[in-house]
Amino acid sequence: MRIQRTDAKVRIESLRKRMVELYMQSGSLTSAQVVKASQELDEALNDFNCGI
Repeated sequence: MRIQRTDAKVRIESLRKRMVELYMQSGSLTSAQVVKASQELDEALNDFNCGI
């Protein structure tokens, strides 16, 4: 279980960095790419918080 949570944390951080990179490139929080990245991050955070 510990390794799974560590992997999840690494994935969450990677998704967060990607979202920030996309925002910096586009300059818009509402660009399709940033919104999609945000949704992927939300899903990963929800999974983590639910213990999946």
